[in-house]
Amino acid sequence: MHSLNSLLASKIFVSWFPCQNLPTTVLWVLAVYMVTLTRHIIPLNEWGSGIVERITSCFILSENDYYVVAGQVYHQNTNGHHRPSKMYLAETEEQTKKALADLMADVQKFELWIVGLDCEKCPGVQGRAISCLLQLASDDGYAALFRVNKMEALPADLIEFLENEKIWKVGVGVENDAGDLEHRYKQSWKVRGTLDLRWLADMIGYQNKSLKGLAEEALGAERNKHKSGQRWDAAELTMDQMMYASTDAFLGVALFFEMFHKLISQRTGGKKWQNLLPAERKSAKEWVEAQLADKIDRFYQGPHRSSLVYTCFNVFSRFFFGWSSIFTNTTEEE
Repeated sequence: MHSLNSLLASKIFVSWFPCQNLPTTVLWVLAVYMVTLTRHIIPLNEWGSGIVERITSCFILSENDYYVVAGQVYHQNTNGHHRPSKMYLAETEEQTKKALADLMADVQKFELWIVGLDCEKCPGVQGRAISCLLQLASDDGYAALFRVNKMEALPADLIEFLENEKIWKVGVGVENDAGDLEHRYKQSWKVRGTLDLRWLADMIGYQNKSLKGLAEEALGAERNKHKSGQRWDAAELTMDQMMYASTDAFLGVALFFEMFHKLISQRTGGKKWQNLLPAERKSAKEWVEAQLADKIDRFYQGPHRSSLVYTCFNVFSRFFFGWSSIFTNTTEEE
């Protein structure tokens, strides 16, 4: 996608610029091409101000050394990999509002309101690690990262989002992440609507229950390698840290939809829902059984099946063409 954009931009620019000889034309084409390639790691609203300094730093520094500026939108080329195409880092209440608004705009495109949730931790008092970074990601490729270590208290909008049971927060060990987040602030609110993906993995029969294992088995995706010694409470985060953290949350929501579709195929294949849940887990996870069964039945029996078509086309377009979305489901939640 970037190559196509670069080629088009080069052709337009060359036709506009009065180049009289081939060497000059080649130099201008290369310049436009190099600038276009760097756009996926340059905040969109920084174009026009400080552009020369930022582009220069991108060439001098490696991507790992590039520090992220909070309150900016960052794009990255997914190249067919399971990682978000757009990221936003929030440190203030105002930035949190923008991040949540953009995230919900993505989430509400589909029938199921699902986000991947993950937390990165840093050393705390009395030897217990505490949450420093909260990551939320949509299936459409948007990831919002909240530096909770820089917030004295969680903004009210973020608390309202976390308490909303209609928005499912999914991930491997997501209940532990939610508990750590609640422990950090010791407030009366609770993260609601969490769903541990390991329960779905049990229903389908996946053997490896780690995020890395499920990503490889269900999605055929490799998880980013984690570098030891990462300081998530550092004054500034690098682009490498931001991409690693956002990918973990995005893999969570991608895994949910992959396993959800498998459960639907089992449901439509004649198996009763009750037989999908291991017998020893039925009483222990009644909420999962009731809530997920209701969603599957609605997709199977009602007009909501159309959203599966939208989802499939969007996933295809995102991974093979780099488009964020070509179809939007307009069916309203009943």
